[in-house]
Amino acid sequence: DAKDPFADFPHYSPSTPNCYGKTDLGENCRETELSFSALLAYFNKALAERKFDSAPAGGNGTTVKIFQVSKKGSKMTQYLSILKDGENKTTYLLAPQPIDSLDKLKKAEGIPKAIADLYDQLPTAGGGTNDATPGDFVQPDSYYKDPAASLPEQLGAIYGSPKVVDGSTADQIYATLKAYLSDKGYTAEPAETYGGGPLYEIKDASFTGYLNLAVGQGGGVIVVVWTKKPG
Repeated sequence: DAKDPFADFPHYSPSTPNCYGKTDLGENCRETELSFSALLAYFNKALAERKFDSAPAGGNGTTVKIFQVSKKGSKMTQYLSILKDGENKTTYLLAPQPIDSLDKLKKAEGIPKAIADLYDQLPTAGGGTNDATPGDFVQPDSYYKDPAASLPEQLGAIYGSPKVVDGSTADQIYATLKAYLSDKGYTAEPAETYGGGPLYEIKDASFTGYLNLAVGQGGGVIVVVWTKKPG
């Protein structure tokens, strides 16, 4: 799937999504009744069978193991963090950033569902919506640690996978998302500019995040959701 190279990621079955009640992580954070070593063995085989490249990216190897994962032919990368939670229980997380501690995962504050679903509200008529890569940005250094790397890593405060929207202007996208956020009880007000495009503060009584509408190299608009103010 060109729009989502992780659409056929080999999730282990049986496993329970929304690990530790974190509904914003959904299908990509799962608890399994399987030992740490057995889950490692499963992914070592299953990733290769589904044509995913994986490279070690941290962990102590006995209770935590992290892999940087990408689909062959795609520049999009994610981190697979595998965390031991008992002799026969293991949790894993597929996300743009790695996590090296089960305790950190359990204590981490979840992203509100309305914000986690923000990318799903983007207009698709007139050109479509695709995951962004460093080559789509006019200022890729503002969004990636090393844009030229073979598997570029997003900056840690970016939530999810930024989207390139063709066929809509930044003003149209902002109007659509502002209406959606307002319906969910959030304000979305202009803050400043970042990465060559407008930045908006998203806020309610308990959450503050940022919406960035960057200008794309090909003329589209790149929608980026930040959990902290960029820059």
